[in-house]
Amino acid sequence: MITNVLTFIFGFLIFLFLLWRKLKEDYISSQIFTTAFYVLAGVTFGYFISKRFFPAWWFWESLVSGFVGLIIGVARFKLRFFEVFEASAIGFIFWIATIYFVDAIKLGSISSFVGFLILSVLILLFYYFQSHYRDFAWYKSGKIGFASLSCLGIFFTLRALFATLFPFVLSFVGRWEIAVSAISAFVCFLVVFNLSIQK
Repeated sequence: MITNVLTFIFGFLIFLFLLWRKLKEDYISSQIFTTAFYVLAGVTFGYFISKRFFPAWWFWESLVSGFVGLIIGVARFKLRFFEVFEASAIGFIFWIATIYFVDAIKLGSISSFVGFLILSVLILLFYYFQSHYRDFAWYKSGKIGFASLSCLGIFFTLRALFATLFPFVLSFVGRWEIAVSAISAFVCFLVVFNLSIQK
């Protein structure tokens, strides 16, 4: 239990640092930190609600509640959504990677270690996309959000694929995982396409 709490806190601190580093040039620290704590409150609320009523759904309830917290912060401080989302996405990937890594070490879980490796690749891919997405001829708009949405789309696609073979992996919700992850991936890629055609 203590290990889980420490892992959660450490993951959030990484998320908070990455969010602050990405946004500190455009927003004041109080806005960034308050938004981050809205996300933390959302994740925490979703996690405990899921543990009480739908234990298998802890990942998705935490994710959705955290996203609601992000929306509240964006709306309250009138932040630019995709700019904040971009910064939050890489923090989220680091946060989940931390959970997978600790689970792999603590329980010797091969699936969690594979998840950690995949997320590590996504982190590298995120920074590559972030540096080069304006060079992609088909992404004519050059709008921010490509790196985060693409990496999350890949992440959810891989979750859907792995769920067909390993439905009982940490954070999976059995066969429901295929549909939920596939829909999430589709939404991410759809938004990327929509951003690409905007002027």
